Amino acid sequence: MDGQQLDCLTQWFTAHVRTFDGGDADMRLHIGLKEAHTKRVVETITDLVVELEWEPSRQRIAAAAALLHDVGRFSQYSIYRTFNDARSINHALLGTRILREEGVWESAGLSEPFVPKMERVILYHNVREVPKKEEADVLAMAHLLRDADKLDIYQLIASETMPPSKELKNVKISSNAIVQAVLAGRMAHRRDMLTSLDQLLFRLSWVYNIQYAATFRRLVNSGLWQKISELVPNQPAARKALAHLHQYVVRRAKEK
Repeated sequence: MDGQQLDCLTQWFTAHVRTFDGGDADMRLHIGLKEAHTKRVVETITDLVVELEWEPSRQRIAAAAALLHDVGRFSQYSIYRTFNDARSINHALLGTRILREEGVWESAGLSEPFVPKMERVILYHNVREVPKKEEADVLAMAHLLRDADKLDIYQLIASETMPPSKELKNVKISSNAIVQAVLAGRMAHRRDMLTSLDQLLFRLSWVYNIQYAATFRRLVNSGLWQKISELVPNQPAARKALAHLHQYVVRRAKEK
């Protein structure tokens, strides 16, 4: 991908987001949140690819993936008034459809085999596990996008601008299934969340799905991991789980 192609995608994205400006205050708020999230993920992935020393074309592809990964979110909220995929639609799949239907790839001069690969990268940011039987370049890009996406979500958690889901009991008690998954070195399951503390530990368990040591270093060196850790209350099971996660994060951050 060259600079002109990335510029074309960026111009389309900006114009696409602006089509939602005419909504009510609630719509403008949520569209703005996702636009800001996208910009931060682009900035984060841009920093990561420099540390990883990816060549320029590959860096631009990573930036494009970050730019377009949540493009389905805007239509999702416009139609369903929620970002909850379970209550509406798979936003990643919706995004790939929009990109196809609006001829975005073609207008940027992009075609086979690039487009199907990029579509899979976008789809994979919204799955629990990336399929292992996938082309190496797709895996590398998908994992990096997922890493950058998680870093921004962790920033929102640390700043406490991402409150617990309303359907969960807002109590500082952790469920055994969540804690045991963490202690076993596995990402916990959403279905096991019962309380707000469960949700926090579930999100912290995402570190088991972070792939790049550069991401762990950013998580630790920025102080972000420390800020999130301080949100975990002094409850024995939860602190035990946190200690296990902390050891893992610090060890991965020291890898090359």
